[in-house]
Amino acid sequence: MLALPALGIASRGTAELDLAAPRLRSTLGAFVDVIVPPDATPGASGLGLHDALLAMAPGRPNYPALLSEGTAWLDESAGGNFATAHPKQQQGVVEIAFAAKPGTLPRVFAEFLRQDIMRLYYANPLSWTGLIDGPPQPMGYLDAHLPPGFHP
Repeated sequence: MLALPALGIASRGTAELDLAAPRLRSTLGAFVDVIVPPDATPGASGLGLHDALLAMAPGRPNYPALLSEGTAWLDESAGGNFATAHPKQQQGVVEIAFAAKPGTLPRVFAEFLRQDIMRLYYANPLSWTGLIDGPPQPMGYLDAHLPPGFHP
């Protein structure tokens, strides 16, 4: 039986963890894109963050169980398949997770993964597109020769 005792979360009944399961991967891919959707920069799944989360899971206590149980909750809450749900429905399910009572599976899943997703996302230089293309002032500091506070 699966449980997350260190987090005070009882099992939802999953017998085995299969981190290579296509359903878990697709649900996790949709979840990471709700957290960091694509815009001028790639979304989280576009940078492969769902695969990175799955790859680091075996080395972290309770993390495989958290991924398995959390994605099962997402699927159940979306009516069966989070990955194929309408984006507004996905957003609503994720909002429910973040609003859930502290210490519950949805809240712990959402908060732990958001931290990892943000850390992994901004560590990737591909996410930096458009943030800073040059000096903060295109022509440099034109008043650098003037005393502080002096503005002609």
